[in-house]
Amino acid sequence: MLHFGGGKFDKSNPTTDGYYGAASGNDGGGGTSRDMGDAYRSRKQELEERILHKKLLKAEKMKRKEDQVETFETMDESFAELAGLLDFRDKERERVEKSEKRKKGMLDADEMEMDAWDKEMKVRKRVEREKEKWFVWVWLI
Repeated sequence: MLHFGGGKFDKSNPTTDGYYGAASGNDGGGGTSRDMGDAYRSRKQELEERILHKKLLKAEKMKRKEDQVETFETMDESFAELAGLLDFRDKERERVEKSEKRKKGMLDADEMEMDAWDKEMKVRKRVEREKEKWFVWVWLI
């Protein structure tokens, strides 16, 4: 039915259920299911059950969160140990040695190919930046 006439809370139809349950027999509606005290106790019990259920859900959520934090802490400790095992190279020393080899011309074929590729990529990036600058400059004019 339409919301501006009739429907669940229609006053012209006294047999409908009210907010607290079925209509009582005192108002001539004919409903004899419960009196107001029973409806109030039923509603109160529903609310208490809902509150209890929400508290249980909240406790479960907190437990899951604590377990997750604990798991992350153990993973962080394990990762720190693993990272310590992987950090066995002296990168600065390797960089210096490669630089000296390059100066002396003693790089092997793979290293020379990689150096050439690095230079090409740097040039491409520089060209792209220049194109972007010119595009912005032309667009502003």
